[in-house]
Amino acid sequence: MPDLSGLTALITGAGGGIGTAMSKAFAAAGARVLRWSPTVVDTPMALVGWSGDKGARMRTEAPIGRFAKPGEIAAAALYLASAEAGIINGENLIPDGGFSIH
Repeated sequence: MPDLSGLTALITGAGGGIGTAMSKAFAAAGARVLRWSPTVVDTPMALVGWSGDKGARMRTEAPIGRFAKPGEIAAAALYLASAEAGIINGENLIPDGGFSIH
């Protein structure tokens, strides 16, 4: 598999800027713009690329020590879509088990 880390950084950075601009532009109309950066989710499809030593290394680097469960990611998405999250705008939710704090 080719190393796409540079491309990932470019897309992530661009997404941040676009998300911020959109959240400012659409807030007056009552629309919220949120970014979403979850970790690997423990599904059969994701585990194709995250099995073996690579997956084991990733799990040990995350403070929680595992990949996300689908229900955990779904619950976070449902919260962001709910009226209770109405004040949240222009943010990036990172449900990653603490991986990003490294």
